[in-house]
Parts: sequence; C-alpha cells; structure tokens
Amino acid sequence: MTLVPEVGTDWILGSTNIDEDLHYSSYFLRAATGNFGKDRTRYESLVSVYKSTTEHYFVRVTEAEIIARREIELVLTDSSDLGARLFELQDRIKGLERFGRKFSSVSHGGFNSRSDGVDFYRENDKRLRRLYALARVPEVLDRGKPWMTNYLREYVGRRVSEDPNSEVVTQVFLNHVLPRQPAMSVRRLLRRKDYDLLVRSVSESDLSNEDIEEISRSPGLAHQFMDPDSLSRIKILSEEISYLSYHGYTRRTLPTFDEFLQRFVQEVVRARRLGDLTVGLPAQLREGSKLPNFEPDPPHVMLFNMYRRISDLKLRRRMAQLRLFPALDDFLRFAAEFMGIRERALRFALPEELIGLLACPSRSLLNELVERSRGCVVAWDITGWRIETQPEALGRWTEHAAQVEDGPGGTDLQGEPVYPGIVRARCVLADRGSVSPGNRFDAESFVLVSEATELDMLDVMLSASAIVTARGGVTSHAATICRELGIPAVVGVRGVTDRVRPGMILEVDGGRGTVSIVG
Repeated sequence: MTLVPEVGTDWILGSTNIDEDLHYSSYFLRAATGNFGKDRTRYESLVSVYKSTTEHYFVRVTEAEIIARREIELVLTDSSDLGARLFELQDRIKGLERFGRKFSSVSHGGFNSRSDGVDFYRENDKRLRRLYALARVPEVLDRGKPWMTNYLREYVGRRVSEDPNSEVVTQVFLNHVLPRQPAMSVRRLLRRKDYDLLVRSVSESDLSNEDIEEISRSPGLAHQFMDPDSLSRIKILSEEISYLSYHGYTRRTLPTFDEFLQRFVQEVVRARRLGDLTVGLPAQLREGSKLPNFEPDPPHVMLFNMYRRISDLKLRRRMAQLRLFPALDDFLRFAAEFMGIRERALRFALPEELIGLLACPSRSLLNELVERSRGCVVAWDITGWRIETQPEALGRWTEHAAQVEDGPGGTDLQGEPVYPGIVRARCVLADRGSVSPGNRFDAESFVLVSEATELDMLDVMLSASAIVTARGGVTSHAATICRELGIPAVVGVRGVTDRVRPGMILEVDGGRGTVSIVG
C-alpha cells in the first residue's frame, strides 16, 4: 500500500523549486498544512516530489481555488485581518534579517565549536517556524493559479469594458499595483542610495572613461586610481550586500573585495554609457490620460494595495533567508562530516530529525536519508508527513510533474503576462549555475530565458531587454523585480527552455504573455 495519494488531474502544480531539498522546503509545506498551528488558509493535503535537486509540490485545484477566493472576499469585506498579518510578517522578516547579520561571515571561517553550530541551528529553526506560520498565508492567493491576479484583471476588465487579457487591462492593472517609488525590497536589492552616492563620487572624480574601463578589466588597479574614501565606501557596501551573489548549490564562497570591486566598476561603466537608471513607473504607464478612466471602489483599492505589499514581502523574505544560507550550509556540512554521511542525504532530514541525529546518531535513520535523497514523494497533512521512496510512486508523480510542465509544441508559447512591452532580440539561455556575479553578457539587446531566476542572477536580469521564465508565478521574484523595474517579462512559459536555443530570435509580448520564435 502506497503512503501517498494517487496521481490525478485534480492535483495541480503549486510550485517548482530548483536547487531545493526536503529539509528546507519542509518549513513551508508543514506550515501550509497546519503543522505549525491551525489556520483557515491551511490545505487539507499537499504532495511534494523530489528528484535530483528539483522539487515540485502539488495542491488540489478545488481546494486552492476555494481558499484563495475566500481570502479575497474577506479582504474586500474587512481588510484588517490580512493587513494585521502582513504587519506581523514584516516584523518577523525584520527579526530574521537581524539574526542573519550576526552570522553573515560564518561561511568564511565556520563555527567556533559544535555547540555554537547547534545553538545557531536551533535558533534558526525556531525563527523559520514562526516566519512560515505567517509567510505561507499570502501564498494561498496565487498557489496553483494566479487567483488574485486573475480576479483583479477581471475586475478591471468589467469596469473598462475590455478583455481581461488585453494589453489595455494589463496597463491599467499595473498602474494600480506598481508603487510610485520602488518597493522596499527592490530599493534594497539595487542599493539605490549607496549606489547613487558612489556613482556620483566616481563620476565627479578626474578618472577618465578609459581609466574606468581599465579598472573594470583589472580591479587591482582601483587601489592605485581611486581615492581612499571611495574605496572605503565600496568596502562597506561589499560587506553589506555581497551575500546576494551566494548560491550554495554552485558557489559556496562569497565574493572577495576585488571581485565585488570589479562588479561595481562594471556597473559604473554601464551607468556612464546608459545614464543613471530611473527606477519606478516607466513613462508609458505614467501617462494615464491614454488609458481608460478607471477608479476602483475603496475595497478594491485596498486589494490592489495588498497585492503590491505581498509581492514586496515575499522578495524581502527571500533576501533575509539568503543572508543566512552561507551559515546554514556550513552547519550542514559540519553535521554531515560529524555523522559520516553525505551532505546531500542529510538535506533530506526533517529539522527535528537532524537535531535528534546530532544528539544520538541512528544508523537506520541515516540509511533512510540516503534512500530519500535518491528521490522521494512526501504527503503532508495536519497530522504530519508520510515519505514514500518506492520507485513506482516516485515514477508516477515524476511523470505527472513532467506532463504538467511540458508546454505545447510549435513556435508560439504562452505564459503569464508580467509587464507590457514588445521586444524582439536574440535569446540568451541561462540558469543560476551558468551566471556569475557581474556577468551581463556581451549582447546589447537580448532576451533572458531561464527555468527560473534568483537574486544571484540580478546583474544579468538588469541587462536583459526582456525576461522569460519557464516557472514561477505573477508574484515570484522574477515577476516582482520586472514589474518594479519596467522590464517586459512573461513567466510560467511551460517548456520554453526545451523549445528555444541560444541565438534564436524571440519576440516577447509582456502585455499578452506570449513568446514567439521568429528566427
């Protein structure tokens, strides 16, 4: 008898996460099914599938729709509950940020002792449980399908008598979900204040463009050409935000100061060539006179406001977590060495299993972790979890995931529209493992196509004329960044990375959510 539900068409994809493992994803999945406390937004059951380093998790479509629509209706009748939850979530994210700063340099030297590492892990575990008890609440609004986005687009369409999928509705919708200033998470991501101050300092210096170009190629020359004050400020900035380039699955080192300096100078070169980057609403979206008159009623004004707050908090949460990843990876490496097991296997232990193993290693559990790491299916509900490693169950669910993600054939692909604009340019196919910090590629205009994007791909994202991802929803990291910065984008284009090749000419219509292979 299998320990997990049978595959069926009622199970739709909640999310696909690349470079993921059972250990870390269990926080969200357990919170989502009520393991960290009962909640009206909890799912009765979820199924997650792990194969290689990719996770898929599934939710029942009917349940996902009922919960999402109920939450939308509650916001429209009384927004105070969700508003209070988002304020509390923001406080918990701030707490995780403060905790992360204490351990931002751990990966360089490791923990001083085993007890220090265990203390760190226990505190991290406690904070993540508290975080996800709330962080998963706004997630129900776009799990499986973009329920909240679709609702708002339909609302706009009715009010302006347009098709909800038209570009007119997209622009009206964006006029009401984009802030007039970049969200807090994006301002932090772009380091606007420090970036502008440093660019101004360098621009006002007597360094020629040739000097800057030379420094960008040989960062060691910066110590000779740049003034000490600028170098000192760059040093402080590097210590604050270098964690954004960390990726534990491909790069387990934070950039050196010279590497960060080279990246910064490349940004200065780009700023001198293109002018200062204006972040916020692009001109075509500020010109409301060209769009139909649209004034949402007060409850829907609140819903639009909630939409952008949710996107901002999701990105900010990810940044707070990323700051802790170097220390967490270092601890897992240490724990794996202590137990004499591969780290990959240890990443399939639940947090309490890991704590128990550190106190008293169990050979039977260690053997089970090895089996889980080869591929497993997990059923989650309020009673806990059931893990199945039998090849038959894994095969059925893996095949279901492949069918869900396999897009239609042909040269015209469809996804979720994120930001309007039509771009025709050559394709650059990239993923996290192939993009290094500071890499913007040589093409002046290109379409970035990726399975998904993460914060360590920010440099190449900022250089792209358009962005297309195979996975992710309308409040994903890629979607949030593209909306805030005005980059035409389409997400959730199933099968796009199998259909396109580097150098192909693609036409991306971010308002209609289409990607066409034209050459």
